[in-house]
Amino acid sequence: KFVLISYKQLNKNLLIFKYQFMKKLLLLCLFITGFSISQSSAQFCIPDKTLVDSVVGLGVLFPAPYDTMTMMGGFEDTTCIGVYYETDLNIVIPASVPINGTTLPLFNIKITGVTNLPAGMNYACTPAPTILTDPCIFTPLDSVACIQIYGIPEDTVTAKNYMLGITGTANVGFDVDLTVLLNANGGGYFLYVRDLTEVMCSGVATENLLSNAMRIANNPNPFSDYTTIEIDSDLSGDFNFQVVNMLGAIEHSEKVNITTGKNQVSYDGSLLSEGIYFYTISNELGQLTGKMMINR
Repeated sequence: KFVLISYKQLNKNLLIFKYQFMKKLLLLCLFITGFSISQSSAQFCIPDKTLVDSVVGLGVLFPAPYDTMTMMGGFEDTTCIGVYYETDLNIVIPASVPINGTTLPLFNIKITGVTNLPAGMNYACTPAPTILTDPCIFTPLDSVACIQIYGIPEDTVTAKNYMLGITGTANVGFDVDLTVLLNANGGGYFLYVRDLTEVMCSGVATENLLSNAMRIANNPNPFSDYTTIEIDSDLSGDFNFQVVNMLGAIEHSEKVNITTGKNQVSYDGSLLSEGIYFYTISNELGQLTGKMMINR
């Protein structure tokens, strides 16, 4: 009787063990599946390999840092509070770098952070080949590294220009602060955050019906004094035409009449300083925005 009870108890224990083991195995499979899904949907950017052949020597940033003298470079697009935004920064990874007048072989560059991002914004690097590899460590074999700034600025964010910083190290046999190399390119990177009430953000958070009915471009671009806004429209009527600078200030505003088909609006920018400007065509259906550059 004692042996029979022990046998039954043993079978019961084995069944319990088997059930618990299968449950844990199932949970492990679900975890791995969920992790894989989260990894596959993670944010990342794709390096622009065409940049490799365009530069020689020290790693170069694309777009170039903003230059306060020429008013060119940096992130050109405007970020709107409450609206998703993303932009990429490529870094060409050289085989060697000059340090204090001596050229040293570069083993890797490690990105450790992007500072001064507004709440709701984040960054991600080129996806790593395996989950065990840090996606923000790059070697000369990678040739080009890519950092993506992305996210939705929260409602609590103050609308202003955010000066971003890229932190990390360059290993040349010993670690060197990455700013030593990045600062060699001069300037910096601003993230232009605007309120939805500002002209550059008007209509971006709602359905923009104009995007399906109108195409705009300006030619020449860049230009020195004069450019022509070319409008291919499926609609006709009166529209608002405005030009604003990078700070959101309106430089020009007028009413234009657009007919169905090809249209042209001439613009005189001879009184404006060199730099990036935005032009908009809008009515009650929405707004289209183009970007133009004055370069003399």
